[in-house]
Amino acid sequence: PSSRGRFSKLKAGMEAWLQDHKVPYAAPPALDSGFYADASHPLARGYKRLAETLAEQPFFATKAEDHP
Repeated sequence: PSSRGRFSKLKAGMEAWLQDHKVPYAAPPALDSGFYADASHPLARGYKRLAETLAEQPFFATKAEDHP
């Protein structure tokens, strides 16, 4: 739980910076603990879930040249 809290705070800060600087990004939510081998390394099914989540993001639905 404390790792998730630190992660959430760090992620929020990075997202705020990216938004302030108008940098397009995709930031999937943290996975449930069952998808991790340890505190920071997803299992194969965790990587699969991350890839599926990212593939659904509008950020990846457009061509790179469509982004400033």
